[in-house]
Amino acid sequence: MRESGGTADDVVALSRILARKLRAFIGLPAFVRAWCAPAWLLLGVARVLVVAVPFTRFSASLGVPIASPWIPLPTPAQQHRARLIGLAVTTAARHTPWTSNCLPQALVAHWLLAAFGIPSAVFLGVQRIPQTRGLQAHAWVSTGRIHVTGGDGFRAHTVVATFVGSQRVRPS
Repeated sequence: MRESGGTADDVVALSRILARKLRAFIGLPAFVRAWCAPAWLLLGVARVLVVAVPFTRFSASLGVPIASPWIPLPTPAQQHRARLIGLAVTTAARHTPWTSNCLPQALVAHWLLAAFGIPSAVFLGVQRIPQTRGLQAHAWVSTGRIHVTGGDGFRAHTVVATFVGSQRVRPS
């Protein structure tokens, strides 16, 4: 007869899973471990923002909209930090009880990159889905050659909007 608390085998299996997850977390770089919890909380804020506030109200926080896809160039140290920020955001996003898809991840990555003074661009794109004759939207953040969140959205998506932090755009 099965107890409501689970069997001894269930407890052993759960402890193995938790031990494996703990080892994986400890194996992450210290910066990523330190920023996973703040990224997790910011993903919650971003999710509420995406669900409750019209995009036009918070799009100004993404920076200046520009007409063509343009990616700012970071220093090598900034590239390294951007990779770690991306890893922290995507790791935290896998463990939220709410949906943390591409747009909340892009918002949080943008906020953290800006906090560290790393130039970046947020891209919004669409892709045609032939089976449904519909469109699929996607958001991603890049700095230089680094795809911070959202992968290489340029491969499959047509860019419909690009936002660059206002301090990064200077008229010629």
